Amino acid sequence: MGDTYKRRCINKSTEREHYVNATALYNAALVRLENAPEKGHNHQRYSKLIVTSCVQIETLYCDNILGGNIYCVKKGINQTKIDDLEKYRHHLKVRVKRLEKVWDKCPKPEDKRKPRFEHRKNQLTQLICKQNTKFVKEFSAELMEQSISVCGPPPCKITMVGLGSMARGESTPYSDLEYLFLTESDKHDEYFLNLHFHFLLQVLNLGQTPLPAMGIQSLNDFYNEKESNDFYDDVTPSGFKLDGNMPWASKTPPGHKATELKPPLKLIGTPTYMAELSTTEADKKHGYHLATIISTATRILGDENLFLDFQKQINTTRRGENPEFIRQICLERMHEDCQKYKFNFDDWSSKNVKKDYYRFPSTFINNMKDLHMLDVTSPWEIIRELQRQSILTSEQCSHLYFMINVAIGIRLLTYCTKNQQHESIIELNPYHQENNAYCMDSLSPSKVLRECLRIPHIRLMQSYLLRLQSINYCIKSGMATKPSSMIMYCQCKVCILQVKIKTCIGPDDIIYEPEEMIESLEQSWHVLAGNIRQNNCYDLAQFCRIVKGDLKSAHILMNKKPIQTNNMTNNLTTQDMFAAISNLKMGNDSAALQQTDAAIKVCPPNIPGLLLYLKYIKLHCHSRLQDYHSVVLCFEDMTKLKPYNNLPEYERAYVGKLYTDALINIGDNKTALEYLPKLKEDYAELFGETSEEYKQTLERLLTCYMVLGRIQEAEKVQNMLKRTK
Repeated sequence: MGDTYKRRCINKSTEREHYVNATALYNAALVRLENAPEKGHNHQRYSKLIVTSCVQIETLYCDNILGGNIYCVKKGINQTKIDDLEKYRHHLKVRVKRLEKVWDKCPKPEDKRKPRFEHRKNQLTQLICKQNTKFVKEFSAELMEQSISVCGPPPCKITMVGLGSMARGESTPYSDLEYLFLTESDKHDEYFLNLHFHFLLQVLNLGQTPLPAMGIQSLNDFYNEKESNDFYDDVTPSGFKLDGNMPWASKTPPGHKATELKPPLKLIGTPTYMAELSTTEADKKHGYHLATIISTATRILGDENLFLDFQKQINTTRRGENPEFIRQICLERMHEDCQKYKFNFDDWSSKNVKKDYYRFPSTFINNMKDLHMLDVTSPWEIIRELQRQSILTSEQCSHLYFMINVAIGIRLLTYCTKNQQHESIIELNPYHQENNAYCMDSLSPSKVLRECLRIPHIRLMQSYLLRLQSINYCIKSGMATKPSSMIMYCQCKVCILQVKIKTCIGPDDIIYEPEEMIESLEQSWHVLAGNIRQNNCYDLAQFCRIVKGDLKSAHILMNKKPIQTNNMTNNLTTQDMFAAISNLKMGNDSAALQQTDAAIKVCPPNIPGLLLYLKYIKLHCHSRLQDYHSVVLCFEDMTKLKPYNNLPEYERAYVGKLYTDALINIGDNKTALEYLPKLKEDYAELFGETSEEYKQTLERLLTCYMVLGRIQEAEKVQNMLKRTK
């Protein structure tokens, strides 16, 4: 494919995308060549050929797009810049290890807070972020200066403006770069597009841009919903790259093309043009939180006065808006975020450190900034300003500091451990209490990992989730309209047990009696919110005992639970369900199956999620009893239920594993083959290609192909298996 685009470049194509697509494809080919388990005798020749092709593409770009007006020398893959990145990442890992030692001193969520620990954690996280942002800003500026030296001096004053994580001071050397061009005049877009695409060529030659980020039409046509966009690049490491070329991303100068619902957008323009994009009206028109992104900016290089004019115009524009309208929008966003990032202690699937941990505190703090019209950018500055203006109390601000610094820290730890921007982790939880050994060896060469890591900092995660849960509850209860009344850290016994279930119940953890929990709830802010349910306390206490292995106490509690006459069906369902879980834990699979069937019979039709969970237990029972025909029937029943599509990806993959195992055992290899390729991709995404789950899926694929006599496909899978060793 790289050669196809190269031929277009040789034929003097005027499409800038052809040059960057060719470079992206050549770099992707080079990564695959270097990752090949066996280096053939042609390895070195092909490697040199790809490097030469990258140089040729840049030369063709200079000849065909820049018209041969070249002011510079350096072309192709810049090993010095790659080495600079690796060197800085090495230093970052040392600092993150130091941060982990501080995390180890985090108290249990039920214990008294340690201000010294919190201060040290916050201080160290901010320092790391400050150093990261300085490095990424200087690194980006150097690359842009090299591009300017190739494209020639700008025809008017210019400022390269950083957006997103760089502007918030949270950048990492694995982050996407979002930026725009501020220009003195709006008559030179062609020059600035030429400059951007040359800059992109340099970034691509770092070899850290997965192909979907390019939006190459034949692989991922993100502008056409009818086309398949599921090409997945699980080989190229995701490191320093530009924001992806998708309509919902594209925070780079070319912007995005028109979609069915949105007009085209460019991020090249004068301060006046850019300020107009920061209004709530423009936000509604273009979407994708454009106003917040544009108004959170930092200067990377170029004319400082142009940037100051831009900031001044943004402040004037935003202050001219209707404050009540902005207030309404911010409160709506908060409620949407609560739904999007809601706390669900039943969900033990894999998590994404960016979406599931970092997003909620980050968007909440930014919404507070917009709600109160604050002229600051970083989360720490916003929190300080909220306290200075007495919008929040010092205690509330301390909880926000805790949340954002933990979210940023866990994201940094994940990136440093995996040596790329790969965000899947698994919390330590009741069903996965073993700790996958993860290693962030800052002294060894970088090795890219895709495994779903288990984060071992249990007390830290519990304290973080306690705050996330509390703020989430407060917003849902309507308390965000008066921020100083928000409870950001609830230590009632129910909340504490919920976050322990979400992470890990330790051998020395106390499981409270239901009566203790009810009393604790009645003395908490939950009374005002009106979300006290006594039966929930019994269910929680019972479930904690089952998880801890105290099945006798769980059974006693089951009989003590008050019967709600107006909800008899729910009581019977829950009782049978807990009995089934207890029997599963003890290995009494037949009894567990019997109780699950009893629960399914009385399960209310208006709770499809509960019915799905019961079917999940039933599937597990049939699999353990080796009743494979029943496993297949149970799977088919599950997929007909609406909530099945909302099952976390980890659980869907596990259900698929049991289903395909059953099909193979009853000899239906053809049907198994319809599902296994998707399961293979899911496990690659969740745990990486070196995981046992991924290898076992390949082995099942191999079995099916061999039984069906599809030798060529079997040989391909055998080669894939060799590469995982």
